Amino acid sequence: MHILDPIVASCATPEYSLKDFSGNVATFTADALSSTTDFTASIDWGDSSTSAGVITAGINPGTYIVTGTHTYASTGDKNIIVTVTDIYG
Repeated sequence: MHILDPIVASCATPEYSLKDFSGNVATFTADALSSTTDFTASIDWGDSSTSAGVITAGINPGTYIVTGTHTYASTGDKNIIVTVTDIYG
């Protein structure tokens, strides 16, 4: 199984938001026979920090969701970049 194109997602955290974020940061599609353990996700939180994302299966076969939790030091707009890699690199 190969993901041919890099997967990048972004979202904005409005200035009035809380400093804590927890939720979906990206979705992607792949072979329906793949397992969530076939992938890893890295989340760049837009504030010079990164962490691993959690990948779960979506409702539709072959759809996957990346979630993460992060605490920001300040509020404001942040661009979140998610990189998903399959077991083949």
